[in-house]
Amino acid sequence: MSSESLRIKIHVHDFAGHPFQAELSNELAFVGFDILHSFFAHSGPTKASLTDIHGTGRLTFKAISLRQKYENKNLLKRIVFEFKIAFKLLEIHRSFEPQVSIFANTPLISAWLFKLFTRKSKFILWHQDVFSIAIQMRSKQNSSNSNTLENLQVKLVKALEIDLVGKAEKIVCISDAFMEIYKVWGVDLRKVTMIENWAPLNQIVYVPRSRQIDTGQSLIYAGTLGLKHNPQILIDLVRGLNSLGLNPSLTIISEGDGANFISESIESSDPISLRGFVELNELNDLLAESNIAIMLLEEGASEFSVPSKTYSYLAAGKFIVAFAPLSNAASKAVLDAGGLVFDPSSTGVEQAVQEIMKLDFESIKTHELEARNYALDNFQVGKKAELFSRIIMEISN
Repeated sequence: MSSESLRIKIHVHDFAGHPFQAELSNELAFVGFDILHSFFAHSGPTKASLTDIHGTGRLTFKAISLRQKYENKNLLKRIVFEFKIAFKLLEIHRSFEPQVSIFANTPLISAWLFKLFTRKSKFILWHQDVFSIAIQMRSKQNSSNSNTLENLQVKLVKALEIDLVGKAEKIVCISDAFMEIYKVWGVDLRKVTMIENWAPLNQIVYVPRSRQIDTGQSLIYAGTLGLKHNPQILIDLVRGLNSLGLNPSLTIISEGDGANFISESIESSDPISLRGFVELNELNDLLAESNIAIMLLEEGASEFSVPSKTYSYLAAGKFIVAFAPLSNAASKAVLDAGGLVFDPSSTGVEQAVQEIMKLDFESIKTHELEARNYALDNFQVGKKAELFSRIIMEISN
């Protein structure tokens, strides 16, 4: 590709503000694209390094902010919020006039409205989760309280998502599991590319362990923690290790319902500390101080749910103990990187306690190296950017 052919304007929108998506924008700017990267300015610390790290002059980051907070539980407020986000995205589109838009983690109604009003420009859906299946699962979990409005919501979300997927010029999905649902939806698989998520190797620091484990196992959990993740598992794991004299400690970096549950459920004797979300530099420090990283994903979780912090753990060279369905893509990555995966249940916790008891300094060191090597093999942003560049050029010609 010539440098002139790459002077294509691209609007990348990552609602969540993930570090790896900001890294991709940097790499796309480095190879010659003009990038405007927008994200929603959530309250709390910024997750990603939002700077033009290569000094290309071709990358701009733009925060989208609203007075209204993101509402996930109140349906009416959520719809109003998603309409407002759509208007903000359309404003950016009119101002920047990109040839291609790449949307990831964007609220469904916002993305659907955007596509509806920008039919002449090319749209790439970076499909991070299947919204309709996630909301359907949530509805089943609350089946005793389900009503006509909730059932209508499930049907509407599914219809919008199928329509959005169908109208997207290209789709990037994050695991092979998406292909099966696309077949059911009648999607042309020729427009789909599977690119697994990753974590930025130049931002997540790997600190090789240089000292013996003489003060007990230090555990960490970082990321989203809802009640659906069964946060009781974290408490039971620590108490199980403590009862066997392992002298564990657990740092939980999270906010919301799950963190509140932990705070209300732990006793003063439980070696568990809670932190709100932190800046990337502080997260690196906390990861470096930990021996074991914990990943949670509830039983029956969609195969499309892939916790992003799993990849951060691997980039940091952490030995991972996961409580998740074996069929999930994140579980497969953990196993490939030398970690352990257990059923997200009391039985799984008991098994995990016994396995952790067997770990010593040398085995931890070996597992950490396996995790980092997995990241080095799979998280090279240049390879990811090359795949995205091909997709962009295909729909730009």
